[in-house]
Amino acid sequence: MAALAEIRMLQASVGLIIPKAAVSRLVQEITRSLPGHKNAKSFMCTGPALAAIHEALEAYGVKLFERSNLAAIHGKHVTLMTKDVQVVFKIHEE
Repeated sequence: MAALAEIRMLQASVGLIIPKAAVSRLVQEITRSLPGHKNAKSFMCTGPALAAIHEALEAYGVKLFERSNLAAIHGKHVTLMTKDVQVVFKIHEE
């Protein structure tokens, strides 16, 4: 029952769910993997740019879970499974 209460609370909130620090670390890790950007100071990201990346990341995640949930419902099961997410990736390949 606590899980449903948490879901309702998150649905009612307007803030972002993923912590800023986690997004910042992810962006740093990705930029360090780019050729020629091994130094942490060689690529800096401004606050508004990081906020835009954060917003886009959350929007993408929410849309992915919405579509995966529809795939789960179509498969006549209640629990979201890995195969539901994989089907969504296959359908929306770019």
